[in-house]
Amino acid sequence: YVHFAVRPFFSFAADTEIDCSTNPNITNSSNGQSIVLTTSGTCTLTETTSFSSLTIPTGVTLQFARDVDLTVSGATSVTGVLSFDSGNELNGATDITVASGGEITHSVYTLEVAFVPKVNINITGDLTVASGGEINVIEKGYLGGKQGLNSAFQYGRTNGNVAGSTMKSGGSHGGRGAQAQYNSTGDSAVEYDSIVNPILPGGGGGTYYHTDAYVGSGGGGVVIISAANITVAGSILADGGDSLSTDVPKVYGGGGAGGTINLTASATIDGAGTISAAGGYVNSYTGIAGGGGGRISITANTGSHSGTIAINGDGNGSNPVLDGASGTIYEKYSSNTY
Repeated sequence: YVHFAVRPFFSFAADTEIDCSTNPNITNSSNGQSIVLTTSGTCTLTETTSFSSLTIPTGVTLQFARDVDLTVSGATSVTGVLSFDSGNELNGATDITVASGGEITHSVYTLEVAFVPKVNINITGDLTVASGGEINVIEKGYLGGKQGLNSAFQYGRTNGNVAGSTMKSGGSHGGRGAQAQYNSTGDSAVEYDSIVNPILPGGGGGTYYHTDAYVGSGGGGVVIISAANITVAGSILADGGDSLSTDVPKVYGGGGAGGTINLTASATIDGAGTISAAGGYVNSYTGIAGGGGGRISITANTGSHSGTIAINGDGNGSNPVLDGASGTIYEKYSSNTY
């Protein structure tokens, strides 16, 4: 008898490396591949596609173009920056890890009503924000007075991307921004958005109308995540922008309102990190008003998150009249009867 030893054959798909130093576009020609971005720079995903895995290392940014989706079936690792735009979704069976130093964010709002940037993650795997990692959309919501593309107007933008808080008053969202003192002609915008299922950014603060040199602070952005398990050991931040005496353009601007953080886990939400959609703080001149708090919704089968959850309005720390109102927190677990 002659015996033949048969070696088992394993086939492993090689990673596809994409050099981001020349700021290339990534199209659906990369469909189904295991993508590793390399070399400091920015890559832009310009077509809807699918990856078997995705690695974004330190120094690299992957940004979505408008109205583009990405499906990932394997692991997604973020130690660089992943930036969403308007009309995007990251979905699939992927497990996403935002490692220490990594960041997920989105573009800043403009004046275009149909432009609605947000971090929009809808996966059947797990999402982990490790200690030192963050999902950060601070001041990425509605613009403050005379801020950015809102430079022609002294009022901050609000629900519907229309004129909102005026004359150094704070932006509003889940809580109303404070009205600036010594100002009978201006006021803050009214509250808006759902308590149970919030989807909107925070409103911008108003600013001083006599000069173009000063701006109001922008509201917080929008984070919407659905996953199996969500672990927050780092931070998820959707705070409104502060108006500080050390930031000269903002010394006469109201604080921005907190944005939206909407988390849904089919299993568990845990971790000891920070989840915050607080209003913008003010420490500049007398009479400048703080932003209102945002809206946070957390729905899961079970929950053991032990870290800070913040939706406080903010002010100047010395005069409560100038503090914005707190926003809202909605928590619903399977053991709750409501």
